[in-house]
Amino acid sequence: MIELKNKFGIVYYIGQYDTANDWVHTQWIGFVPSEFSIKGVESTLKLLEDSNCSKLLSDNSKIKGAWGETNDWLEKHWFDKASALGLQKHATILPADLFSQSSHEQFEKSQKGTTIVMKNFERVEEATAWLKS
Repeated sequence: MIELKNKFGIVYYIGQYDTANDWVHTQWIGFVPSEFSIKGVESTLKLLEDSNCSKLLSDNSKIKGAWGETNDWLEKHWFDKASALGLQKHATILPADLFSQSSHEQFEKSQKGTTIVMKNFERVEEATAWLKS
């Protein structure tokens, strides 16, 4: 398990390999500035590499704020790395915050044309059912 904290000691990212479901499960919490979000997604890449699995469940239900800058970085760097590691399915549980939802929808659109299939969900049950299908 990887747990990342901000400069105030508050956890903003938890990532782990879920052996029962054979996917990497990440949880994002609170407002996450781009420098911290990039550390988190790099940690996700490490988990994907170590687990050698093809599925990712990103629980962003507790995140706040927009990810515009981070989305640019993800598009330029993360997709190719995640794809090379074998990521095929990426399920994201959307936050309630409208600004965050907009960023996630923008992120999903930017993945078009990659080998990774990404879907956004409002409920964890929907996301996990899709990953299991």
